[in-house]
Amino acid sequence: MNSLQQKSLNFNKKLFCDFSGGNLSSDSGLLLVRSFMEKLEVRSIFEALFNDSVRRTHEISSVIEQLIYQNIAGYHKDDAADDLRHDHIFTSILDKEALASQPTISRVMNTFKKT
Repeated sequence: MNSLQQKSLNFNKKLFCDFSGGNLSSDSGLLLVRSFMEKLEVRSIFEALFNDSVRRTHEISSVIEQLIYQNIAGYHKDDAADDLRHDHIFTSILDKEALASQPTISRVMNTFKKT
């Protein structure tokens, strides 16, 4: 029987799964979800749907994508974003240095309530 020792991902070649131990995360399954979403071109669909002319640190499409990953990982409350803000898995799959904070998420969600 063959075993998988190391696997790199299509969306970030510097990032790879290694089964030799070391730093572990319970959210590493999101790396596979990110790879799947890349195949579906979800990010470009969100960018087209939520195109906003206002320049922001966290674009609306990016915040929506962050919320989807948070929910998939079981973080169903907005305030989980503050704890995950610098989480290596989340920052890697979202291609960001830091995630949107809970107040930013609330502001984005409130823009939908106004329309």
